[in-house]
Amino acid sequence: MAAGADNEIAFLDIPGEIKLTRTDIKKCTGYYDLAERLYRPCPDRVDLTGADVSQCAQCRVANGFGLCLGCNGDRCRADNPRGVAFCQQPHVVYLAAFPGRVKVGTAAAYRGLERMREQGAIVSVFFAQTPDGQIARRLEQAVSDLGIAKNINGVYKMSNLIFDRELTNVRQGLAQKLNDIRPKIAAPFAPYFIEPEFNVFSDIYRPLSDCLADTRRADLFGEPETVVKDYDKVTDAKEISGDIKAVIGGLMVTENNPKIAVVSLKSWEGYMTRIEK
Repeated sequence: MAAGADNEIAFLDIPGEIKLTRTDIKKCTGYYDLAERLYRPCPDRVDLTGADVSQCAQCRVANGFGLCLGCNGDRCRADNPRGVAFCQQPHVVYLAAFPGRVKVGTAAAYRGLERMREQGAIVSVFFAQTPDGQIARRLEQAVSDLGIAKNINGVYKMSNLIFDRELTNVRQGLAQKLNDIRPKIAAPFAPYFIEPEFNVFSDIYRPLSDCLADTRRADLFGEPETVVKDYDKVTDAKEISGDIKAVIGGLMVTENNPKIAVVSLKSWEGYMTRIEK
């Protein structure tokens, strides 16, 4: 995704081998318009070269979240009408399965699936819907108090991209985890429980698995086993080259035969980039 020449958002689909070079020029990334439900480029294309942030002050205010970050639903600290209006919309609460861990989180109901894609959650389940974000955050905190993580950092995701089970089994394991959790938080949240809605993004996972996992084989007990190939984990690249195999949750997987790399795109936010075929 990039800002086009007319200051509109442009989406680029560039298949095959590619070379990306991050320049030293950094511009504000713009903001998500909570009212219109779309991303907007920075109206002034503010230069942030040398800055530690990727948004200018104007776009941070326009974004509207501000003090909402880290909210646990205990008390509202929002000082932005856009953030308050967003919080007053229906929200969903979900569990997401990552290799070796399960995460609990919330999302506005209208963008639940989009949120799963942003996080790289291949298998997830929406299990509650609340009339607003504050109740959703309280429910999230109640689940977190049972030992379920609210955050999974990018370094962990880079090192744990492939499940050791088939996705159908991952889904079943997530269903069991949900069955264990719901009775423990039923009071006072039972009125918000919904019929579990499972999401399995096999179309996103398939190219990832094809690239990073060797052929499945049976272990001594006849169970399928997945062997993950060796790959480089790159957190701050200035250049990315090779055949793009997958993009998932802010990570790009490339192959320069036979070398495979998983590159975090976090450090590329806002930087002008040269694209070469």
